[in-house]
Amino acid sequence: MVRQLENGELEIKFGKRSCLQIGQWQDGFTLYNVSGKKRAPASFHYLSLITPEIEEKESPEVTEFISGIPLEVRNAVRPYDGFAQIALIHWSRQFKAGHDLLFSNPLLLWLITVGIFEGRVKVGDVHQLLSRKQHLILSTLTRSNAPKASIKIMHKVRLGKADLSEGQVLLKLLTNEKVLHLLRHTRQIPVSLLSFFDRNSTSVDSSLVPLLASWAQGTTHDQFVKDHQLRGSAALPLLDLYRDARRIGEQLEVPAPDSAIRRCRTKEEVEGLHDRWMKKLAAKNSKPKTPLGFPSPPIPEQGDIRAIRNSLELEAEGRKMSHCVSSLKESITQGKCYIYRVLSPERGTLEVRRRTDGGLELGQFKLSSNREPSTESWENARKWFDDQVVSLNYQNLNDSPK
Repeated sequence: MVRQLENGELEIKFGKRSCLQIGQWQDGFTLYNVSGKKRAPASFHYLSLITPEIEEKESPEVTEFISGIPLEVRNAVRPYDGFAQIALIHWSRQFKAGHDLLFSNPLLLWLITVGIFEGRVKVGDVHQLLSRKQHLILSTLTRSNAPKASIKIMHKVRLGKADLSEGQVLLKLLTNEKVLHLLRHTRQIPVSLLSFFDRNSTSVDSSLVPLLASWAQGTTHDQFVKDHQLRGSAALPLLDLYRDARRIGEQLEVPAPDSAIRRCRTKEEVEGLHDRWMKKLAAKNSKPKTPLGFPSPPIPEQGDIRAIRNSLELEAEGRKMSHCVSSLKESITQGKCYIYRVLSPERGTLEVRRRTDGGLELGQFKLSSNREPSTESWENARKWFDDQVVSLNYQNLNDSPK
């Protein structure tokens, strides 16, 4: 609930007996925390004020209060309505350095609010912190030596919800020199792209960044985190598409397949190249062969999830499902991955990968013609995998020497 008091202050309730009272802009945009009958000055709060909900639905008095904030300040803080926006307005009114930073690097000013929440900096130290050079402010927030390149990258970042989780990803990655190097030529950096690098930076080369940035424009940080929790390493189909195309090209003995893929500017162009190569590989593998046995899968088949145990079964699966699973034959024989038929709730093909540390993870999961499975199918596969891994770990623990 938001209302204007008789003394001209704005009051925002956020609990049964708690509220924040804010002085008008011309009076310093002062903040007071009120709990019961106690009122105490404040220099920070996690609430936001200039949001579509408040601007569109509140009373004329509230609208007039907000209108008292200079338009350029309102526009500067508007993208940060997901967390602690009020603190940005307060610091820009109270401190000249805060005002200057709001217009030179508003993202850095907002990250100070995230640093306060995480205990990286104290509220009482904000004024002193604002007097430092930008890369030193970031060094304080990240507790590391932030290179000046971090500041250049910050001007390219595009937030989604501007909530706490996005700020935490930024503080984690803005001093990662590998990520900074990969992004140095990217014009716009959606925060969802940083979420991807948070989990996959070691497996990406710079040539993939333009395609990844294009993908990231169409998803959000929350979407990616949710997908990664469910799908693991398969949360970014574009990366698997690139790897599949490269592997097929190598098996066709295409000269420099990486170069051919890198010339693709969109996901659709990569898909087209992948499909053309896949048809050539299918024709190449169409001649009868002696079946090649595969290593026993480490995760037992169960119910509607059945292991593929030899090369003929693998090629039959690829033909039936119209995808390139047969190109994984060499990886399977080397024990790098294992393939399963999924019979329900949708007919699909599932990969289990061996990680470099020896552990297992879910890999690609595709329906026919490389269509994506439903959430229900992914949840069933995830439950089967997690239950079997727990069972294997328990068995290995009991079998280990006492």
